[in-house]
Amino acid sequence: MATIPVIEDDAAMRGLRILKPTGHTLLEARDGAEGLAVLERHDADLVITDLLMPHKEGIATMREISARRPTVKSLAISAGGELRNPVLLEGAKVMGKRRWRSHSGRGPCWMQ
Repeated sequence: MATIPVIEDDAAMRGLRILKPTGHTLLEARDGAEGLAVLERHDADLVITDLLMPHKEGIATMREISARRPTVKSLAISAGGELRNPVLLEGAKVMGKRRWRSHSGRGPCWMQ
């Protein structure tokens, strides 16, 4: 099974209960800085990160993850309405992320 750090400022979302029954190991972090610290202590197969967080937002976090661990895949998620912001959208594209809309229709996601 995979080891997956989940970087999310919302505690309810951070738990990602949908992944728990699959047997994956989930590691929780409240923001990008904490998430990067988790990556220093653990090997990860995939990182799931929110885009809009205090202290260190998702685009900056994904850049550092790519620089530190280029083989680790990342999935950026957000339910925030600010994602229509062209700066965030362009930032995700520049990093080589592919965009798609979630099944719930709540917001877009990006994956490397």
